[in-house]
Amino acid sequence: MPEHLVVVFTAAGPGQADIIKSALLAAGIPVTPFYPHTLYQNPLYAREKCRVMPCPVAEERIHDSFWLGHRAFLSPPETIRDISGVVHAAVSALRASVLS
Repeated sequence: MPEHLVVVFTAAGPGQADIIKSALLAAGIPVTPFYPHTLYQNPLYAREKCRVMPCPVAEERIHDSFWLGHRAFLSPPETIRDISGVVHAAVSALRASVLS
């Protein structure tokens, strides 16, 4: 197993990441918000002279992505299966709501 593993979830539509995050948090599974801003919006780049071009895709990912840290995967196998089950249930509920 890798020494460090991070899973990044990116939702397909507005608000979907929040639904999945809420399901994980309700189950006691810690998640971390994605970056607070794109790399090029970092204050360091405002102070230094460098070329900064907008990247709308990166800006979207800030709002619809989150991390599931590696510590979750250091758990016993049954806990990892439980985490997988929570993610699967949340994604299945989202799919069902989109299709209806």
